[in-house]
Amino acid sequence: MFARFLKTLDLPIPVAERRAEPVSFATMIARWAKHTNAPKKGLDDMTATVRRFTAWLGHDDMAKVTFEKARDYRDAMIAAETGSRQTISTT
Repeated sequence: MFARFLKTLDLPIPVAERRAEPVSFATMIARWAKHTNAPKKGLDDMTATVRRFTAWLGHDDMAKVTFEKARDYRDAMIAAETGSRQTISTT
């Protein structure tokens, strides 16, 4: 009932409820590499790390990633004892 009342007020949609445009990890990695002038090894390492993460997520849309999903990935890595300590602490 309250939601129906709010709709009648014609208020703007809160940012948290807006549908975000898809943002691919590949696009953001390219921007990051250009912005930081990342060396080839840095770019390759970031790409490999993101590839594992997106395989676990099942999609390549940064806009859909929540804190909980990132936490669950970290916990899965720890449980499986994969990844280096540095990778786990920065996830």
